[in-house]
Amino acid sequence: MGAEVPAQQMVSNDFLVTNVRLFDGKATMSNTHVVVTGGIIRAIGGDLAAWRSLPTIDGTDSTLVPGLIDAHVHVRQAAELQQALRFGVTTVLDMGTVGITPSPVSHAARSANGIARFSAATPR
Repeated sequence: MGAEVPAQQMVSNDFLVTNVRLFDGKATMSNTHVVVTGGIIRAIGGDLAAWRSLPTIDGTDSTLVPGLIDAHVHVRQAAELQQALRFGVTTVLDMGTVGITPSPVSHAARSANGIARFSAATPR
């Protein structure tokens, strides 16, 4: 296997998560492996020997879940989108746009990596 990396440490967009409990939104699979290349899940299974050269994250005693959606947030700064992603929230729906201009946050959300996807309600 490749060098193991603690789960809290950032790795490239190409990596292998081993021995993880995986919840796909419907079912849970124990002790499985997940291959990610280019930031996209490419393979899931028990034996992924072809991918062993990738950097490896040991998922023992961890659960991998789909990205979460927070459907009611009040984002004031792009840094809040970074924090959301850090906690597994990949998409936020902002409901606090009345009286503020979301353009700085919207611009950051369109131009940056490493932050949650951002959508805003439009005031009437």
